[in-house]
Amino acid sequence: METWIKNLIGLVIVVVLLGLAKQVWFDSADTEFSIKEGTIKTANLPKPTPAPGTGSKAPTTTKTTSLAECRLPEHGIESWAKTQTWIADSGWRKGGSSPAEFCGAQKLAREPQFPDRTVVLTETPPEQHKSVRQPFKHDYYRYTCVFEDRWEPIYKLAPNEKCKQ
Repeated sequence: METWIKNLIGLVIVVVLLGLAKQVWFDSADTEFSIKEGTIKTANLPKPTPAPGTGSKAPTTTKTTSLAECRLPEHGIESWAKTQTWIADSGWRKGGSSPAEFCGAQKLAREPQFPDRTVVLTETPPEQHKSVRQPFKHDYYRYTCVFEDRWEPIYKLAPNEKCKQ
């Protein structure tokens, strides 16, 4: 089959699909697409009908009592009133460790110093590596961890029965 015939058939199929899509999405009454030798009318295509149970429902009115809004721990944390970013650097050390091991040890050491804070590891840049020959090759690694201390949480504002009116 000639290439131009295949292209024409493909074009006709695309135009028909576009017409169907337009009919379904925009629900227009008369849409026409003209092709060199003929016209496709989408007005004769069947209209889509909504599936049972998916139509609009009549609004229901239920009486709700309005509760006062307040900030309580059970609402979850929205943000923190105070934060402090700090960086731990391992310095150059011989192999046998990993960034996760070093950062974990730093976090565990910091938590007892500030028990009222939440210590969060926010970033671990890629480890640095260097080789030193004296006279044999020795590999050294450097790990960096970025932490954030967070304290004095601000809880989400939400209605609750415990809130004072």
